[in-house]
Amino acid sequence: MTVYKPIKLIAKRAAEAAVALAKDDSIADAVQLVNNDKIEVTSILLTPIQVDKDNLDETVIKDGFHNREKIYRH
Repeated sequence: MTVYKPIKLIAKRAAEAAVALAKDDSIADAVQLVNNDKIEVTSILLTPIQVDKDNLDETVIKDGFHNREKIYRH
């Protein structure tokens, strides 16, 4: 088992946040604080997906993060 966050979703949210910051707009879902051992950082936390053999095809492979051959070494 591993956890997965789709790269395209992370990139999309990061780009939206960057544009909002450049326009001096607020970011609606940047409401949680995460401590980085120095300060509290306003963060956008995306929901991770638990991945195992039962949903590997619908997540990691479907998104193109890894292909079936690389995972199973065929």
